[in-house]
Amino acid sequence: MLIKLKQNLKNLVLSKDKTKFCKRFNLLNKILKKYQIKLSVVTVTRKNGQPIELFKITDTEKNSLHIARASRLHIYRNGIRERINNLIYSYNIEDISFTSDDLIIDCGANIGEFSWYLQNKHNLQSICVEPEENEFNAQNCNLNKSTTNMYPYLLWENTGYVDFYPDNNTGDSSAFPAQENLVPVQKQAISLDDLLKNDSLFTKKKQIKLLKLEAEGAEPEIIKGASNTLPFIKYIVADCGPERGLSKETTLVEVCNLLDAKNFKLIKFNPSRTIVLFENQSLT
Repeated sequence: MLIKLKQNLKNLVLSKDKTKFCKRFNLLNKILKKYQIKLSVVTVTRKNGQPIELFKITDTEKNSLHIARASRLHIYRNGIRERINNLIYSYNIEDISFTSDDLIIDCGANIGEFSWYLQNKHNLQSICVEPEENEFNAQNCNLNKSTTNMYPYLLWENTGYVDFYPDNNTGDSSAFPAQENLVPVQKQAISLDDLLKNDSLFTKKKQIKLLKLEAEGAEPEIIKGASNTLPFIKYIVADCGPERGLSKETTLVEVCNLLDAKNFKLIKFNPSRTIVLFENQSLT
């Protein structure tokens, strides 16, 4: 009986019926896994007017988040707060003093967890950029639209269309293929300089407290497309891990060189994820 239940739990992710998936997950989770969450389904309307189903996670502390993929459930096994606390800690930003007047840019925002945390804690404003449609739809449910501008674009060196390789079951979607069998799609790309020209939050603030840069290997291209924006950014935290293309190259050296040339100083380094925090010396 126990073996059969475990097999059913493993097969749940293959189910296309999200409502049935949730019922089975909650039942089997109660018996076996003991994840600190419950799962439900919500239907939201996309910008094109078409409905889409998302998962809603609610933990034992009554925190809730919308997620796009069942394959990501395991990262919430100890609850939403622990997942996000671990995420924030990995970015080395615990010593940055945020206020409600601050504006951040969340590049590679995914479902918006990074901004969700900082908005709830500091009541600040966010510009979120996420090219994956399903994650973008979940982000729209998770974040406060009155304090967040959200864009379904790929940040890049210039504005146009580029090949994009969806691989977000593992969180690895990128302009660079992480596997040989991935089929690219054309994705609208935009430079950070062009994005901010008409952004209402940046036009009002003209200052950015933090740029979170997680682009699965495209960090150098984004920095090159932000030459007019960099002088207004106080901190940049960049995930430079080995995620660029099939050879899994790190972008650490190139990112450090590019930002050093713009008077950004490396002030913290997380070796476990190759995440680097920089401070703009022109704004100290």
